[in-house]
Amino acid sequence: MHLTRRRLGPIAAALLAAPSPGRATGFPDRPIRLIVPWAAGGSTDGQMRVLAEIAGRELGQPVLVENRPGARGTFAAQVLHGQAKPDGYTIGQIHSGVLSHPS
Repeated sequence: MHLTRRRLGPIAAALLAAPSPGRATGFPDRPIRLIVPWAAGGSTDGQMRVLAEIAGRELGQPVLVENRPGARGTFAAQVLHGQAKPDGYTIGQIHSGVLSHPS
């Protein structure tokens, strides 16, 4: 299925911006960082930027896209695993192939 802005909008709103019982009051109170393991300008990068724009609008805080291309997505996974605090302010998009790479 080809994701268009029209199709991605409701998905982004439902996944990232819908109120939920687990969402802390006042979250987010600062920008959110979205790690994307692809180079800027590609199709997945474009989809993630649309998702970030919609989520930022719904959440009331900007979602900043940070591209970390290279090593078939493992650079981004390393950033998420090693640098991100588990506070919900750093999120990422990784593909399932990263999970199957040998250690």
